[in-house]
Amino acid sequence: MAARSLASLTIAFGMVSIPVKLYSATQAQAGVSFNLLHRACGSRLKQQYLCVREGVVVERADMVKATSFPKINT
Repeated sequence: MAARSLASLTIAFGMVSIPVKLYSATQAQAGVSFNLLHRACGSRLKQQYLCVREGVVVERADMVKATSFPKINT
């Protein structure tokens, strides 16, 4: 896919003006991903989320996002 400029502008120094185009420095399709490995044997590591209360592994489908708010004493 051809690169498209995000913006175009002109820099002027007295009688000289230079057209400039701004391009994105990254590509969405190209990405580098890393795996966590066990240093001793080189096998991949799995990330698991444990429930603090029940002590069981929670599947990703059972997870929800939330935030905590500080309690306000009134």
